[in-house]
Amino acid sequence: NLITGKQINLLDTAGGVLPFIILSCTGMAFKNGIYIFLLRQFYKGIPEELEEAAFIDGCSTFKTFFKIVLPVSVPMMVTVFLLSFCWQWTDTFYTNLFLKSDAVLSTAIFSISGIQQQGSGNFYETVIINTAVILAILPLVILYLFGQRKLIAGIERSGVTG
Repeated sequence: NLITGKQINLLDTAGGVLPFIILSCTGMAFKNGIYIFLLRQFYKGIPEELEEAAFIDGCSTFKTFFKIVLPVSVPMMVTVFLLSFCWQWTDTFYTNLFLKSDAVLSTAIFSISGIQQQGSGNFYETVIINTAVILAILPLVILYLFGQRKLIAGIERSGVTG
């Protein structure tokens, strides 16, 4: 039961939001392959001359990483964080996994699907569903607005074209 989080009070509680925050911030999902690919392409694009110049100036490997490579890779890390957060935010599988009872189902996407399944399709229920969808995507829009510049820079510098 420790693996599922029952003993540390992560399941079926109002504080059950913690698993979603952990999953959203770390990107622990099936999409890790794309994050690894994006970061690999980005790091391959960093010129080796930067690292060599740091070594000539007397930097150690760790100091080179923290002073040169890490600051350069901030846009890509923001890109990976935003992609991870958006995919986890809209994922209903983990909602069903961590929150079992109807009393604590508070994830917006799951609540919208519950309203839609219960409804008879009249006008007021459609308005409620549309409002719920807007409220569900509002945190994603706010995150995008704050991270837009870094997101675009990260995708641009990774060399990934599509």
